[in-house]
Amino acid sequence: MVNTITETAQIQTVLNKSYQLLQKGLVKEGFSYVVQELHDKTKGLPQEIIDTEVREECLQHPIAKLLLQEPITRWSFQKPRGYSGDAELIDYIYRHKSCAIADSYLGKELNGYASLTGSSAAVRWRCSHVAQEIQKLQSKLGRKIDVISVASGHLRELGYIAEANSKINRFVCVDQDKQSNQLVRNTYSKHAFLEVQDDSINYILKRKLAGQSFDFIYSSGLFDYLNDKIASKMIEILYSNLRPGGTMIIPNFLKGITEKAYMETF
Repeated sequence: MVNTITETAQIQTVLNKSYQLLQKGLVKEGFSYVVQELHDKTKGLPQEIIDTEVREECLQHPIAKLLLQEPITRWSFQKPRGYSGDAELIDYIYRHKSCAIADSYLGKELNGYASLTGSSAAVRWRCSHVAQEIQKLQSKLGRKIDVISVASGHLRELGYIAEANSKINRFVCVDQDKQSNQLVRNTYSKHAFLEVQDDSINYILKRKLAGQSFDFIYSSGLFDYLNDKIASKMIEILYSNLRPGGTMIIPNFLKGITEKAYMETF
């Protein structure tokens, strides 16, 4: 159990109330309550406790069977690709991937609210922001530019770049997931500038990019999963491949976001 009887009781109370709200059909209220209250009740706890004991409390509660009907939550929990944050999950957040016919009514209702959370909105904004920054840099330099994306996923940001063939000279995508890479190849087959590489971050860490330079370097989402040592090393290496006057963007979730406890439990 978590640190004290009081903390355990508080979390149980949160789960019980949220469960009751969902059972009554008050989906927005039930979802919002569990997200906000888990955040409030756990923000003072050590991360290890949240990852183990609090998570166990949440997953053993009947509410888990309800919340795991929501596609984003279910996909995150099951990890069908074998790792967290895969491109299929991000497509749910981008709304490129919708609920399945087989999904329950509750699951579909929950998905609507999960898609509206601050963190989901931020992920969508991140995608469009990267595309805008690529276009701004190209306009500033006045020539076609070279771009690299590390852990590129489905590369949805490329779809936001108008007249990409006139703006990009070379677009290198590095990702370990061959399924994601194949989708990228199929989706953007008309772009001759695209180079898709089936490699993990070791490709970067082993300095396989030595001698290559880029105007725009970015990695969306990867650094949420790296420890400080590897993240620092990655940034150091990638920055060495950045041309003078170029741009490098390494986004990361803000610490203390409201959805943090929900994401780390369910």
